[in-house]
Amino acid sequence: MIGLLLYYTDIRTLTVAVPRGGDWLGLSGPWIARHTGLSASRVKRALATLARSAWLVNTGRGRQFDRRRRCWVGAGWGPVRRLSFRLIRALGLDVSWRQAQRKARRPDARAPVPTEIASLARPAPAPSAARETQREHARALRQALASPAARRAEADPAGHHAGIERQRRLAEWAAEGLSLAEARQRLNDTPQPP
Repeated sequence: MIGLLLYYTDIRTLTVAVPRGGDWLGLSGPWIARHTGLSASRVKRALATLARSAWLVNTGRGRQFDRRRRCWVGAGWGPVRRLSFRLIRALGLDVSWRQAQRKARRPDARAPVPTEIASLARPAPAPSAARETQREHARALRQALASPAARRAEADPAGHHAGIERQRRLAEWAAEGLSLAEARQRLNDTPQPP
């Protein structure tokens, strides 16, 4: 999905949309789902994850159906989105992005200016080095997108497992009919393993 978003990204502004005159047409979730082969709910979750991590920002609502007026309102297909430079850096495209920025600023009318970041070619490393680089980028992306709880679990696995066990006990006692306050009191009264 990120590959599709990068393909429709304007280099100068990092806007993910299709230019139309002086305006932009945003990419809707169903359109992205159709072109990536993912389900609409998966695309919605992925866009929400990217937005939560501040790597993708919605700058408008796009076209939506107003049930009260029974008509479509808004311009474009979907919301116009803007990529964060942190995502460009995490994907390892920051050098290529800067080169494309410099090339776009040159007043050379003969050379075509690429408008998609995905069209920027980097020299291909050796196959094993490429796989290792991809793994490093994937690892960095997973860590950056991880929730604070996942980061704490990675830093302190024993504390994480103890917290899970504590929550499991609370849930069992709540299922037995104890109130949350009684369950917490019982949990605090039981001896904790060292």
